[in-house]
Amino acid sequence: MRHNNITVSGNRTSVLSNGTLQLHNINKYDGGVYKMEGHDAVGKCLVREHIWLEVQDPVSHPKVSVSCKGGRLDLRCEAERGDNVSFRWATLGGSVNASLGVTHLLSLEGSDQQELVCVASNMVSTETSDPLKPDCRETWIIYTTLWPFIGGDIKTVCRVDEAAADMTLRLDNLTKDLSGRYSVEVYYTNGKFKEERDISLTIQDPVTPPQLSQDCLLHGEIEVSCSSTGEDPQYSWTLEDRPLDGSVAILSDETQTVIMRRSISGPITCAVRNRVSSAHTTQELRKCPGNGIEGPREFCLSPGY
Repeated sequence: MRHNNITVSGNRTSVLSNGTLQLHNINKYDGGVYKMEGHDAVGKCLVREHIWLEVQDPVSHPKVSVSCKGGRLDLRCEAERGDNVSFRWATLGGSVNASLGVTHLLSLEGSDQQELVCVASNMVSTETSDPLKPDCRETWIIYTTLWPFIGGDIKTVCRVDEAAADMTLRLDNLTKDLSGRYSVEVYYTNGKFKEERDISLTIQDPVTPPQLSQDCLLHGEIEVSCSSTGEDPQYSWTLEDRPLDGSVAILSDETQTVIMRRSISGPITCAVRNRVSSAHTTQELRKCPGNGIEGPREFCLSPGY
Protein backbone atom coordinates (compact mmCIF):
# COMPACT_ATOMS: atom_id res chain seq x y z
CA MET A 1 0.00 0.00 0.00
CA ARG A 2 1.38 3.38 -0.97
CA HIS A 3 0.65 6.84 0.49
CA ASN A 4 2.18 9.97 -1.07
CA ASN A 5 4.54 7.69 -3.01
CA ILE A 6 5.68 6.09 0.28
CA THR A 7 5.19 2.37 0.76
CA VAL A 8 3.36 1.56 4.03
CA SER A 9 4.15 -1.97 5.11
CA GLY A 10 5.97 -3.96 7.76
CA ASN A 11 4.92 -3.39 11.38
CA ARG A 12 2.60 -0.50 10.37
CA THR A 13 0.09 -2.82 8.69
CA SER A 14 -1.53 -6.20 9.13
CA VAL A 15 -4.10 -8.14 7.11
CA LEU A 16 -6.81 -10.06 8.95
CA SER A 17 -8.20 -13.39 7.79
CA ASN A 18 -11.31 -11.70 6.37
CA GLY A 19 -9.19 -9.42 4.20
CA THR A 20 -9.41 -6.36 6.46
CA LEU A 21 -6.32 -4.17 6.37
CA GLN A 22 -5.29 -2.62 9.69
CA LEU A 23 -3.00 0.38 10.14
CA HIS A 24 -1.12 0.68 13.43
CA ASN A 25 0.25 3.72 15.32
CA ILE A 26 -1.91 6.13 13.33
CA ASN A 27 -1.23 9.87 13.51
CA LYS A 28 -2.79 12.93 11.87
CA TYR A 29 -0.19 12.89 9.06
CA ASP A 30 -1.42 9.47 7.92
CA GLY A 31 -4.58 11.00 6.46
CA GLY A 32 -4.90 11.20 2.69
CA VAL A 33 -5.33 9.06 -0.45
CA TYR A 34 -3.92 5.55 -0.38
CA LYS A 35 -3.23 3.27 -3.35
CA MET A 36 -3.74 -0.36 -2.43
CA GLU A 37 -2.40 -3.25 -4.50
CA GLY A 38 -2.92 -6.94 -3.92
CA HIS A 39 -0.64 -9.57 -5.54
CA ASP A 40 -0.68 -13.33 -5.75
CA ALA A 41 2.14 -15.63 -4.80
CA VAL A 42 3.97 -15.11 -8.11
CA GLY A 43 3.66 -11.31 -7.95
CA LYS A 44 0.76 -10.83 -10.31
CA CYS A 45 -1.41 -7.80 -9.41
CA LEU A 46 -4.90 -8.99 -8.59
CA VAL A 47 -6.47 -5.79 -7.24
CA ARG A 48 -5.65 -2.10 -7.32
CA GLU A 49 -7.75 0.55 -5.50
CA HIS A 50 -7.52 4.10 -4.18
CA ILE A 51 -8.77 4.71 -0.61
CA TRP A 52 -9.34 8.02 1.19
CA LEU A 53 -8.30 7.89 4.86
CA GLU A 54 -9.30 10.60 7.35
CA VAL A 55 -7.68 10.56 10.81
CA GLN A 56 -9.61 12.45 13.52
CA ASP A 57 -8.90 13.37 17.13
CA PRO A 58 -11.60 12.08 19.51
CA VAL A 59 -14.08 14.56 20.99
CA SER A 60 -13.40 15.99 24.44
CA HIS A 61 -16.06 16.35 27.15
CA PRO A 62 -18.37 19.19 25.99
CA LYS A 63 -19.13 22.18 28.22
CA VAL A 64 -22.30 24.28 28.15
CA SER A 65 -22.52 28.02 28.90
CA VAL A 66 -25.81 29.84 29.50
CA SER A 67 -26.78 33.49 29.03
CA CYS A 68 -30.13 35.18 29.60
CA LYS A 69 -31.64 37.97 27.52
CA GLY A 70 -35.14 39.22 28.25
CA GLY A 71 -36.33 35.89 29.64
CA ARG A 72 -34.80 33.88 26.78
CA LEU A 73 -32.04 31.35 27.41
CA ASP A 74 -29.15 31.11 24.98
CA LEU A 75 -27.05 27.97 25.41
CA ARG A 76 -23.69 27.36 23.76
CA CYS A 77 -22.00 23.96 23.62
CA GLU A 78 -18.26 23.72 23.01
CA ALA A 79 -15.67 20.93 22.89
CA GLU A 80 -12.01 21.88 23.24
CA ARG A 81 -10.73 18.95 21.18
CA GLY A 82 -11.97 16.92 18.25
CA ASP A 83 -12.14 17.19 14.46
CA ASN A 84 -15.32 17.82 12.48
CA VAL A 85 -17.43 17.81 15.65
CA SER A 86 -21.22 17.85 15.35
CA PHE A 87 -23.58 18.79 18.18
CA ARG A 88 -27.13 17.98 19.19
CA TRP A 89 -29.30 18.84 22.19
CA ALA A 90 -31.63 16.55 24.10
CA THR A 91 -33.68 16.35 27.27
CA LEU A 92 -32.51 13.90 29.88
CA GLY A 93 -34.70 11.21 31.39
CA GLY A 94 -32.35 8.48 32.46
CA SER A 95 -31.05 8.53 28.89
CA VAL A 96 -31.23 10.92 26.00
CA ASN A 97 -34.80 10.63 24.77
CA ALA A 98 -35.79 13.73 22.84
CA SER A 99 -33.87 15.75 20.28
CA LEU A 100 -34.04 19.55 20.58
CA GLY A 101 -31.60 20.70 17.93
CA VAL A 102 -28.51 19.85 15.90
CA THR A 103 -26.31 22.92 16.35
CA HIS A 104 -23.94 24.08 19.08
CA LEU A 105 -26.35 26.96 19.86
CA LEU A 106 -29.81 26.57 21.40
CA SER A 107 -32.39 29.21 22.40
CA LEU A 108 -35.26 28.51 24.81
CA GLU A 109 -38.04 30.64 26.26
CA GLY A 110 -38.66 30.78 30.02
CA SER A 111 -36.92 29.03 32.90
CA ASP A 112 -39.21 26.06 33.60
CA GLN A 113 -37.22 23.53 31.58
CA GLN A 114 -36.24 19.90 31.93
CA GLU A 115 -32.64 18.87 32.36
CA LEU A 116 -30.71 19.16 29.11
CA VAL A 117 -27.54 17.65 27.71
CA CYS A 118 -25.36 18.48 24.74
CA VAL A 119 -24.04 15.53 22.74
CA ALA A 120 -20.83 16.13 20.78
CA SER A 121 -19.60 13.53 18.30
CA ASN A 122 -17.45 12.85 15.28
CA MET A 123 -16.61 9.71 13.31
CA VAL A 124 -14.47 8.22 16.09
CA SER A 125 -16.09 9.16 19.43
CA THR A 126 -19.13 10.61 21.22
CA GLU A 127 -19.24 12.58 24.48
CA THR A 128 -22.17 13.97 26.52
CA SER A 129 -22.10 17.12 28.67
CA ASP A 130 -23.06 17.23 32.33
CA PRO A 131 -26.85 17.58 32.80
CA LEU A 132 -28.03 21.19 33.04
CA LYS A 133 -31.37 22.63 34.15
CA PRO A 134 -31.55 26.12 32.62
CA ASP A 135 -32.79 28.97 34.79
CA CYS A 136 -33.26 32.47 33.46
CA ARG A 137 -34.77 34.30 36.39
CA GLU A 138 -33.63 37.90 36.46
CA THR A 139 -30.67 38.64 38.67
CA TRP A 140 -29.67 41.88 40.28
CA ILE A 141 -26.85 43.57 42.09
CA ILE A 142 -26.85 45.70 45.21
CA TYR A 143 -24.81 48.86 45.22
CA THR A 144 -21.73 48.43 47.37
CA THR A 145 -22.44 51.76 49.03
CA LEU A 146 -25.23 51.97 51.61
CA TRP A 147 -26.63 55.40 52.39
CA PRO A 148 -27.38 55.90 56.11
CA PHE A 149 -30.21 58.19 57.18
CA ILE A 150 -28.29 59.26 60.26
CA GLY A 151 -25.26 61.50 59.84
CA GLY A 152 -25.51 61.93 56.09
CA ASP A 153 -22.17 60.23 55.40
CA ILE A 154 -21.63 57.49 52.84
CA LYS A 155 -20.28 54.29 54.41
CA THR A 156 -19.06 51.46 52.21
CA VAL A 157 -19.79 48.34 54.24
CA CYS A 158 -20.38 45.76 51.50
CA ARG A 159 -17.59 44.56 49.23
CA VAL A 160 -19.64 41.94 47.34
CA ASP A 161 -21.85 42.94 44.41
CA GLU A 162 -23.74 39.70 43.86
CA ALA A 163 -26.98 39.27 45.83
CA ALA A 164 -28.71 35.94 46.34
CA ALA A 165 -32.06 35.26 44.67
CA ASP A 166 -33.85 35.77 48.00
CA MET A 167 -32.40 39.30 48.27
CA THR A 168 -30.05 38.37 51.12
CA LEU A 169 -27.24 40.90 51.51
CA ARG A 170 -24.15 39.72 53.36
CA LEU A 171 -21.97 42.31 55.09
CA ASP A 172 -18.49 41.36 56.26
CA ASN A 173 -15.97 42.93 58.67
CA LEU A 174 -18.62 44.89 60.56
CA THR A 175 -18.02 47.14 63.54
CA LYS A 176 -20.48 48.29 66.21
CA ASP A 177 -20.50 51.88 64.95
CA LEU A 178 -22.15 50.76 61.69
CA SER A 179 -25.48 50.06 63.41
CA GLY A 180 -28.30 52.30 62.19
CA ARG A 181 -30.91 52.81 59.47
CA TYR A 182 -29.90 52.45 55.83
CA SER A 183 -31.33 52.92 52.36
CA VAL A 184 -30.34 50.17 49.89
CA GLU A 185 -30.58 50.74 46.13
CA VAL A 186 -31.10 47.62 44.00
CA TYR A 187 -30.41 47.45 40.25
CA TYR A 188 -30.72 44.75 37.62
CA THR A 189 -27.46 43.62 36.05
CA ASN A 190 -28.30 45.64 32.93
CA GLY A 191 -28.24 48.83 35.03
CA LYS A 192 -32.01 49.29 35.25
CA PHE A 193 -33.26 50.49 38.65
CA LYS A 194 -35.23 47.81 40.52
CA GLU A 195 -36.16 49.26 43.90
CA GLU A 196 -35.04 51.09 47.01
CA ARG A 197 -35.38 49.56 50.46
CA ASP A 198 -35.04 50.94 53.97
CA ILE A 199 -33.39 48.61 56.45
CA SER A 200 -32.47 48.78 60.12
CA LEU A 201 -29.09 47.28 60.95
CA THR A 202 -28.32 46.12 64.51
CA ILE A 203 -24.87 44.71 65.20
CA GLN A 204 -24.57 42.47 68.27
CA ASP A 205 -21.69 40.81 70.04
CA PRO A 206 -22.07 37.01 69.90
CA VAL A 207 -22.93 35.10 73.06
CA THR A 208 -20.27 33.08 74.88
CA PRO A 209 -20.69 29.49 76.12
CA PRO A 210 -22.73 29.81 79.33
CA GLN A 211 -21.33 29.15 82.80
CA LEU A 212 -23.47 27.05 85.18
CA SER A 213 -23.46 27.19 88.98
CA GLN A 214 -25.48 25.06 91.42
CA ASP A 215 -26.38 25.76 95.06
CA CYS A 216 -28.25 23.57 97.53
CA LEU A 217 -31.24 25.16 99.27
CA LEU A 218 -32.62 24.46 102.75
CA HIS A 219 -35.10 21.72 101.86
CA GLY A 220 -33.03 19.89 99.25
CA GLU A 221 -33.92 21.96 96.20
CA ILE A 222 -31.15 23.00 93.81
CA GLU A 223 -30.79 26.54 92.51
CA VAL A 224 -29.12 26.50 89.08
CA SER A 225 -27.86 29.76 87.55
CA CYS A 226 -26.65 30.39 84.02
CA SER A 227 -24.58 33.34 82.80
CA SER A 228 -23.20 34.36 79.42
CA THR A 229 -21.69 37.48 77.90
CA GLY A 230 -23.02 38.96 74.68
CA GLU A 231 -25.83 41.33 73.78
CA ASP A 232 -29.49 40.58 74.48
CA PRO A 233 -28.99 36.92 75.48
CA GLN A 234 -32.10 34.72 75.62
CA TYR A 235 -32.00 31.66 77.91
CA SER A 236 -33.76 28.31 77.78
CA TRP A 237 -33.47 25.14 79.88
CA THR A 238 -33.84 21.41 79.30
CA LEU A 239 -33.48 18.34 81.52
CA GLU A 240 -32.41 15.22 79.65
CA ASP A 241 -33.26 17.04 76.39
CA ARG A 242 -36.82 17.84 77.56
CA PRO A 243 -38.00 21.39 78.34
CA LEU A 244 -38.46 22.11 82.04
CA ASP A 245 -41.99 22.26 83.44
CA GLY A 246 -43.56 22.69 86.86
CA SER A 247 -43.20 19.01 87.74
CA VAL A 248 -39.40 19.23 87.93
CA ALA A 249 -38.64 22.92 88.48
CA ILE A 250 -39.91 26.10 90.05
CA LEU A 251 -39.77 28.55 87.16
CA SER A 252 -39.66 32.34 87.35
CA ASP A 253 -39.50 35.28 84.98
CA GLU A 254 -35.76 35.45 85.60
CA THR A 255 -34.84 32.74 83.12
CA GLN A 256 -31.15 32.83 84.04
CA THR A 257 -32.02 30.97 87.25
CA VAL A 258 -34.23 27.94 87.92
CA ILE A 259 -34.92 25.98 91.12
CA MET A 260 -35.03 22.22 90.67
CA ARG A 261 -37.38 20.32 92.97
CA ARG A 262 -36.21 17.69 95.43
CA SER A 263 -35.24 14.23 94.17
CA ILE A 264 -34.68 15.48 90.59
CA SER A 265 -31.53 14.20 88.90
CA GLY A 266 -30.02 14.01 85.43
CA PRO A 267 -28.16 16.28 82.99
CA ILE A 268 -29.45 19.85 82.85
CA THR A 269 -28.67 22.11 79.90
CA CYS A 270 -28.69 25.88 79.68
CA ALA A 271 -28.88 27.23 76.13
CA VAL A 272 -28.31 30.88 75.27
CA ARG A 273 -28.79 32.68 71.98
CA ASN A 274 -29.16 36.08 70.41
CA ARG A 275 -29.69 37.17 66.81
CA VAL A 276 -26.16 36.32 65.71
CA SER A 277 -25.06 33.23 67.65
CA SER A 278 -25.99 30.48 70.10
CA ALA A 279 -24.23 28.25 72.65
CA HIS A 280 -25.09 25.77 75.40
CA THR A 281 -23.58 24.03 78.43
CA THR A 282 -24.68 20.78 80.12
CA GLN A 283 -23.98 19.64 83.70
CA GLU A 284 -25.14 16.75 85.83
CA LEU A 285 -27.38 17.93 88.68
CA ARG A 286 -25.58 17.70 91.99
CA LYS A 287 -27.02 15.81 94.95
CA CYS A 288 -27.93 17.87 97.95
CA PRO A 289 -28.93 16.88 101.50
CA GLY A 290 -32.64 16.20 101.44
CA ASN A 291 -32.43 15.40 97.74
CA GLY A 292 -32.21 11.63 98.04
CA ILE A 293 -29.05 11.66 100.21
CA GLU A 294 -28.97 11.70 103.95
CA GLY A 295 -27.17 14.77 105.22
CA PRO A 296 -26.02 15.70 108.73
CA ARG A 297 -28.82 15.81 111.27
CA GLU A 298 -29.30 18.47 113.95
CA PHE A 299 -31.28 17.95 117.18
CA CYS A 300 -32.68 20.62 119.47
CA LEU A 301 -32.89 19.44 123.08
CA SER A 302 -35.02 21.15 125.72
CA PRO A 303 -33.37 22.02 129.02
CA GLY A 304 -33.51 19.16 131.48
CA TYR A 305 -34.21 16.58 128.79
